[in-house]
Amino acid sequence: MATVEKATPAMFDDIYPLLLELDNTHSTEKWRSIFDYKWESDEGYVGYALVDDRKVVGFNGTIFSRRIIDGKEVRFCNLTSWTVKEQYRSESLRLVFPILNLKGYTLTNLTMNDRAWDITKRLGFKNLDTKIRLLFPVPELSGSSKKDPPVIVSEQARVVAILDPVNLKIFRDHLQYSCGHLVIHDKYGYCYLLYTSKHYKKFNCVVPYGHIHYISNRTIFLKHLNKIKRYFLKSQRYLFLAVDERLMGNKPTPHSKVYQLKIPRMYKSEILTGEQVDNLYSELVVLGL
Repeated sequence: MATVEKATPAMFDDIYPLLLELDNTHSTEKWRSIFDYKWESDEGYVGYALVDDRKVVGFNGTIFSRRIIDGKEVRFCNLTSWTVKEQYRSESLRLVFPILNLKGYTLTNLTMNDRAWDITKRLGFKNLDTKIRLLFPVPELSGSSKKDPPVIVSEQARVVAILDPVNLKIFRDHLQYSCGHLVIHDKYGYCYLLYTSKHYKKFNCVVPYGHIHYISNRTIFLKHLNKIKRYFLKSQRYLFLAVDERLMGNKPTPHSKVYQLKIPRMYKSEILTGEQVDNLYSELVVLGL
């Protein structure tokens, strides 16, 4: 009979063939990154493995993190890369139950297929987001009031000098990954953005865009949104920006369009509301999904 074991980073080589069956477009180094994240974590394991006769036949990954949300420390567990060989599918839930028994954690599941979403919903998870807001630049509009022009900073040394301790930790924790960092500040404060570069492919056309995963100050972000969109268009050639709807407070936004997620993002928490949960410390950033 197959047994369930805590998966450690040392088990990567045994689990890697299963990950390739799940998605073979990522490099070995990319996959290894969800086993070897560098931020503070004292759990000591990276998921659960289903093992039969010393061979790994199933895996459910966990990316643990500790965050300061509204002044309080919150423990997160992001579920990722749930895959089980076909002949063992009836035992799939054995890889989920230990995670459900975690006490004091906010659980997130941000990328999954239809079957996993249905199971996750039955296990008490709630929809975190069902929509993404696509923000299109409008070059002819003024980016912001002439009386209060923002300063946009992308150089890492200058970003570090601006950030407070909470955001500085986020910056440092994500430095090893392929994500961008931007600060927009005016006389009222600053907004720190963390984003990844993406490409939308349709027919023979490839469109570059940016997916924003973290917005530290929504008020400043919305205030200078036109300026931010113009900045990305000029500096990165992004034809639009994508932001999970909840991160913008579900507010109507001019020159934007809603994209319906095929599979909603989900979470389970006794501590946080959906708007307090962003996409950091997850496979969306680590793997660049």
